[in-house]
Amino acid sequence: MNSLWITALAFTVGVNVQLAGNETQQRENEQRVLTETVYRFMAANADIQPDDLIVQSDVRDLQDFLRVTHHHMAFSSPLLVNRILADRSPLSRLYYRDGGDALRSVAEALGSYAPLDRLASRGSGRKALQVAIDSGSVVELLRTIESLESRPPPASSQTKIYTTRELVGELVTGDLPR
Repeated sequence: MNSLWITALAFTVGVNVQLAGNETQQRENEQRVLTETVYRFMAANADIQPDDLIVQSDVRDLQDFLRVTHHHMAFSSPLLVNRILADRSPLSRLYYRDGGDALRSVAEALGSYAPLDRLASRGSGRKALQVAIDSGSVVELLRTIESLESRPPPASSQTKIYTTRELVGELVTGDLPR
């Protein structure tokens, strides 16, 4: 009789381990499919590459698509748009008007668009960024940022999301608002 209980217990534990493995694998597959969907949608709809600056209208279009295709995903939360740069923000205007390539290169060197966003939101910083963009020098942009960006970034419990790559990173870690 004891061997029957041990066999039943071993079978039950084995089934639970198998189910847990399947759930983990299923979640990983869902994240992979969703990640690919996001990248493809952004590239097809707005010609946005993973490290390009994104704005709220880009994400709203993506959310509309995901609500239809993925229904109840946290990724389609309306609260998410609050963490994306506004369409008419100073940085997005600089980026989309004529400085996309230069600003993307600087953001890659800095590791984020956040310092550029802080500078662009100040009048003197915006002018300095425009002069550096007009000169076409990434080195000049970096020097401008070093000279104007002396204060530490403000502490925030919810940081902005500037790129599709950051957006997908938040999705994978599950840090998106519900």
